[in-house]
Amino acid sequence: EALQSGSQLEETARRTAGVGRDWEPGNEPDLTFFYRGPIEAYHEGMVTLREGVKRGNPDTVVMNGGLCFAGEEATKRATRFLQIVRPDEVDALAYHAHG
Repeated sequence: EALQSGSQLEETARRTAGVGRDWEPGNEPDLTFFYRGPIEAYHEGMVTLREGVKRGNPDTVVMNGGLCFAGEEATKRATRFLQIVRPDEVDALAYHAHG
């Protein structure tokens, strides 16, 4: 899976420096429709990807996959993510305001 290694993204970030600046790995990982695994596993993978991207382009902004808090389960997962993510693991927090 893409969340297992940041090496490919390191090279991509290096090659695309100056073209794109923001990276958002994944979409709404708080929704099991998009990410079925435990939110802790998403967090771990996101940190790995961020490290790879930052090695390739330290000026890149890497945020989490946007959280949407849509429904009880998503709210639990999003809240858990916010409990475990450290400020040095993400450059910006992404959320999707639906409705």
